[in-house]
This record gives sequence, structure tokens and C-alpha cells, in this order.
Amino acid sequence: MLGLPVVLAACTATLLGTVIDRPGVYRLQDGPACIELRTGEAEVLSLFQIVSGKRSHPRRPIPSANDVTAFAWASPTQIVFSTSTIYGRVAGVFVYDLPTRQAHALKLPATLGFKVGWVKLESLSPTSLTCWFADPARLDEAHLANTAVRADVPWLEKPKR
Repeated sequence: MLGLPVVLAACTATLLGTVIDRPGVYRLQDGPACIELRTGEAEVLSLFQIVSGKRSHPRRPIPSANDVTAFAWASPTQIVFSTSTIYGRVAGVFVYDLPTRQAHALKLPATLGFKVGWVKLESLSPTSLTCWFADPARLDEAHLANTAVRADVPWLEKPKR
């Protein structure tokens, strides 16, 4: 155990593609690192990479992972996460490469008709992501169908396997 006050989800490969939106520490079985989805001030979720094999288990903040709404493993070495501008800087969908510790944004649909300030990853497939998009001023998470738009975001590149 990492000595953290959260449950370590030592998961099997079935976690690949599963969307996670609850605080905790998650690791693919025999994966290179753990990902911690942590609740901070004002109940804002942030992502951290915990480097396995290190005695002190240092946590490294994941770039652009402020006000995270959800994440999923795209492969054993890549995660995809969505963010909001409610407490974060940028609303969007990002791909993070664990070995290089680099994140890049995916292009959002241009046909939404409003300025996107909240995005939540819903599902992941080999060719696209399905997300909810909303204006935070009109968002009601209990009634997404009435206050948000569901759309697909194509991969700009295939996830690394």
C-alpha cells in the first residue's frame, strides 16, 4: 500500500477504457505508474502521476489536469482526461503520455454553438471519445440531457498500445 488515505484500485486490464470520476488511486495491474484523482480545495479534482518503484512514491501533477471531471486509460501508458473552467484554466479533453509526462489537447467539435466551459468524458473507443459539453452558467449535472450537449471527439492520433 502507498500509505495514502484512499483506496488503491489495483485493477486488471479491464480498467482500460473505463471512465473514472471518483477520487482514489488507480493502477493497471503491472502498469508503469499509479494515477491519483485527488479532491482539493472547493472539491476540485486534480490528477497526479505516482511513480512506482520509488521509495517515497513522489506525486507529479499532470499538466493541464486542473478541475478534472473524469479520466480513463486509453492504453497502459496513456490516459485521457476531461476538464472544466469552473475552477480550472481550460475546458477540454487531453491525452497524457505517462513515460514522457506530456499532455496535449484534442480538438473539440466546432459545431456546438456555445463557448465550452465544462467537458466530461463519458466513454472511450479506439476511434473516438464521447463527451458532454456545457456552458458552466447553464450546467445542471443532474439533468445533463437538458443543459449539455453530447458529442464525439475523434482521436487526432491512435492511442499507443
